[in-house]
Amino acid sequence: MNTDFPTTARPLRTRAILAATAGYLALIGPIIMVTAIMIAINSDAGRDSPEADRVVTMLAAGAVVIVLSWPLLLIPVILWTVRARSNAEALYPATHRLSRGWAIAGWFIPIANLILPLVVIADIARATGSVPRTVWTWWFGWLAATIVFWGAIVAAGRTEWPDSARIVSQGMLAGVALYVVAVVALSSFVRTVARRQDQSLADRTTHT
Repeated sequence: MNTDFPTTARPLRTRAILAATAGYLALIGPIIMVTAIMIAINSDAGRDSPEADRVVTMLAAGAVVIVLSWPLLLIPVILWTVRARSNAEALYPATHRLSRGWAIAGWFIPIANLILPLVVIADIARATGSVPRTVWTWWFGWLAATIVFWGAIVAAGRTEWPDSARIVSQGMLAGVALYVVAVVALSSFVRTVARRQDQSLADRTTHT
């Protein structure tokens, strides 16, 4: 993978802010869906009532928000990765296990995208000094959240009411909690790496 990026280091702070903001915005869809489930559980309305229709509408809206927004919200994270990877090569002598092209390509290869972005980002962080624990928290927290959140929906479809409501509510709540942990971790490490790289860039500029 020999895609070329500029090797001149550039400030990373703005892209870190955008990536962190994208992470928080990604929580909107799951929160809408879990809110709908909680309304359904706490309501005595029947399945054919207007209240039930509102719940179904909210669930569908949350799912649509996820499907439409998550690919777009991934863009700032990829842009942060691209610049952070380019900066790491320009500012630090550390070697990387993957070439710069994988900072983009690694996100789009099925199955492989479960590990390649993590490898790229871990190498970026390691080049700056050390890999924050938040990198691992973000990655595995997000994977766990996705499995729990959507797994609960699938499992609920195979059970009868009210067991299905209990499964969905517990799974969605746990999934949203894990998503929140993952997003907080994402926000932390993108800003940490940006702070380290921007400081190194400032130091280099001062001494030239």
